[in-house]
Amino acid sequence: MNKKEDLRIIKSKKRLYLSLLQLIKEKKFEEINISDICKNASINRSTFYDHFTDKYELLSSLIKDLTKKLERKLNNIKKNTNQKNYYTNIVELLLNHLEENFLIYSSVIENNKAIINYTIMEVLYKSTERYYKEIDYKSTVPIKILSNYYIGAITATCLLYIEDSKNYSKKRIINNLKKTITIIN
Repeated sequence: MNKKEDLRIIKSKKRLYLSLLQLIKEKKFEEINISDICKNASINRSTFYDHFTDKYELLSSLIKDLTKKLERKLNNIKKNTNQKNYYTNIVELLLNHLEENFLIYSSVIENNKAIINYTIMEVLYKSTERYYKEIDYKSTVPIKILSNYYIGAITATCLLYIEDSKNYSKKRIINNLKKTITIIN
């Protein structure tokens, strides 16, 4: 019985996510209400409230799921590479992730840039700290400072793609960050 309930919960959440994603294509997140989400998902309001307190919690849950996907992708980055290639891989992976989920991030970033920035940075920090431990990094600069420095810059720069994609294309950001990483190394 528990597995069946879990499956129903998973399906309900997925329908709510998909509904929200579809609605975000049509209008801004702030204009979407819970009735719209439920109607579009063919789910009762009571079912919505069984899982989420409001649309912000639904969006937060969706973003957490997206960052878990990002984390899994980061775990597949080749670790036995030099720092320049490692950070270049992170930049490309992050920009691809942002592009795949552009509507979600662009809808949220208007009013909640700090949340998006923090969420992405946390995932990247963990990956970077693992990288330095795996390559047996030895330096006078502590890993935490080094990873905060690079990841903070990379995240802020990659988010320009969401904020102003007309002036900051994915290709332009990648090329400029590659140059910057080369200068730093």
